[in-house]
Amino acid sequence: MDLSTPPADMVINGRRFVCQPKGKTFHGGIFYGDNPLSFAYPRLLVELSLIIIIMRTIQLILKPLKQPRVVSEIIGGIIIGPSVLGRNKTFARMVFPKKGAPILETMMVIAMMYFLFITAVKMDTSMIRAGKKVSVITVYGVVLPCVTIVASGLLLWHTLDKNYASKKSVNLGALVMSVSLTAFPVLHPILSELKLLNSDLGRLAMSTSMMGDVAGYNAIVLFEAIRQDNVESIGTLWYLLSVFGLIALIGCVLRPAALWVIRRTPEGKQVDEFYIHCFLMSVMVLGFLGEMAGTTAIYGPLMLGLAIPDGPPLGSALVNRSETIIMDILMPFMYAHIGVNTDIFSLTDWSTLRPFLLIIILGYFAKFLGTLLPSLYFETPLRDAVSLGLAMSLRGQAELSTFRHWRNLKMVNTQYFTMLVLTTLFVTAAATPLIKTLQKSAQPSIISKRRTIQHCTPYTEVHIVACVHNERDVPAIINLLQASHSKENPISVCALHLVELVGRAAPMFIAHDKRNIYSRYARSNAIVNAFKIYERTSGDHVKIHPYTAVSPYETMYQDICRLALEARASLLIVPFDHSNQVVKIMNSRIMTRAPCSVGIFVDRGHYNLVSSSTLPTSHRIAILFLGGADCREALAYASRMAGKRTVNLSVIRFFSAANKVDNDRERQLDDELVAEFKVKNFRNSRVDYREWAVKDGSETLRAIRTINDGTYDLWIVGKQQGINPALIEGLEEWSENFELGIIGEFVSSSDFQGTASVLIVQQQVLRSTSMLKDFENP
Repeated sequence: MDLSTPPADMVINGRRFVCQPKGKTFHGGIFYGDNPLSFAYPRLLVELSLIIIIMRTIQLILKPLKQPRVVSEIIGGIIIGPSVLGRNKTFARMVFPKKGAPILETMMVIAMMYFLFITAVKMDTSMIRAGKKVSVITVYGVVLPCVTIVASGLLLWHTLDKNYASKKSVNLGALVMSVSLTAFPVLHPILSELKLLNSDLGRLAMSTSMMGDVAGYNAIVLFEAIRQDNVESIGTLWYLLSVFGLIALIGCVLRPAALWVIRRTPEGKQVDEFYIHCFLMSVMVLGFLGEMAGTTAIYGPLMLGLAIPDGPPLGSALVNRSETIIMDILMPFMYAHIGVNTDIFSLTDWSTLRPFLLIIILGYFAKFLGTLLPSLYFETPLRDAVSLGLAMSLRGQAELSTFRHWRNLKMVNTQYFTMLVLTTLFVTAAATPLIKTLQKSAQPSIISKRRTIQHCTPYTEVHIVACVHNERDVPAIINLLQASHSKENPISVCALHLVELVGRAAPMFIAHDKRNIYSRYARSNAIVNAFKIYERTSGDHVKIHPYTAVSPYETMYQDICRLALEARASLLIVPFDHSNQVVKIMNSRIMTRAPCSVGIFVDRGHYNLVSSSTLPTSHRIAILFLGGADCREALAYASRMAGKRTVNLSVIRFFSAANKVDNDRERQLDDELVAEFKVKNFRNSRVDYREWAVKDGSETLRAIRTINDGTYDLWIVGKQQGINPALIEGLEEWSENFELGIIGEFVSSSDFQGTASVLIVQQQVLRSTSMLKDFENP
């Protein structure tokens, strides 16, 4: 087939028909004279490759502007369409010919089916049962734009395009639904990119959008029912029966099947691949049944996703198996289809476009006010209220799919379709960086009040947050806590189990004291039980408050720091994992944002016993004191330990042999605290104090090796803040782990003999208000 020959067209009964040559799927090869772009399969591969390359390039260009991924993807789609590259007739005819449109649209529908399915799987439907605040914000955020669009629409309707204005009730209702509702599948990925999922704003925005989606799904059914009634009166009845039939199939067959699979899967094991394939295939089946019954193909997969329990084992397995190929391979077809049908050069009749655009702008402004005003009424901080109003205006994939549906039903022409796509693009592109700017300095966990062990009142209860990743961390953490309390020095511990967010969209924060139910995460139940047993066997000296945080590792520090802030903790203990780079990054973020002192705990095996019932009868602890705020905090913590009868404490203070002092004030503070410690423990035979003079960093390391006689259970060191540079001279380039510090990394390395665990302490870093303004989320 010769691509240079244009397709024949003719006019029959006033309607234009285009006769396309019969297409072929596969070609013999360029060596046989075939043009690959003349055949469907290679052309589809070229289209996919081209749109992905363009979208990723745009994403890199817009990254400094804090634009979300969906913006670059929409722009990429527009670029390949008639607005940019498609203006070239040869490009449009060869790469995106009209005869290939059905294939492109089919791939788009498949992409949207799986996109909405996998997004619905990640939704936590329990968040829909929200409180008064979320309910009021949702209602006002929907009602106010509805009233505004209806009022302005009725006022300006006579100025709109005649074909569009001829179906007032349907088109006006559709526009109201599009502007008033914020789709959860759109909001979640943008908040995730902004790293706001764990913030108060993120939780409020997702709860609000979920409640709005309930109204949105009902509105979709109502809209389709009204449209069916316009075609045939009996159509509404058949449509509603079809919808109820799909819901019954999902609720009575597929959801029980999902629950059966979950019960059948052993605890901690993966779901069988056969069941994963069955549910992924069910998406196609439900899409077919929906199209056959007259509903949209995406409705059934959406309902199926909501019916499948989120999180492990089934929800997380479905997400892990399919999310990458859906988002990176299938979804580009949707943006390509939208872009091919978007023509900026069609925006010529501004006499009808101007009032249409005005209605949309008024609707978005009303949406913003409808969210902002009730948020302020509930005493939400102004910055968060404005950010929430902007977040509720974000638009993306769900709206684009809706516009495509309207175009297929001939509800909108090319001009109005293009205007809807562009407003979606501009609103999201403008709102996202504004949200980022408003939230970047919002650091509620950073305070200017002292919360350290050193500044705690002696012989009072100390609040500690202790984090664990899994069951293996529990015995070592419990043993550390066992050495940290006594009758004179009680502790209150918030034991926080950290679980990576997989297979669900909304982060969870579970306070087990307030819920007399087991978590769906079986490991959390075992960890909670272990800490509760420890509390019961420790008398009145220990109080345990168990929590579970389920969130992405990259934003998990927000939950940890928020708990430390609310618990008024003086010390935050987190485990260290040499092999997990993500956990190391999380620990670094905690150390720069924590509202209290931080202890990085490196378990090297000695403290990792089988259970809390085998706690050691004595603890041999050594503290390496090199001076500075971190070492003073470590000494203050060790001083509280010294009050326990089962603790034997050795304090080794290092001096510069040449008497080099970098900071006289730091030296004075060190001397005062050490003198206080010596007076306090003067009659304590279990406390040993020594001093060691060294010339440089290499001598410091040799001295520490000499001290290490293999009998210590725990080393406590200060991280690095305020250390005399003479004591670590020549070691600056040696450190690779920021969160451990130079001495902490040496003592916890495999080269350092022994199995003693290590606690690296960093005293709380106070930040002024001016510094907070420059503080930004990573």
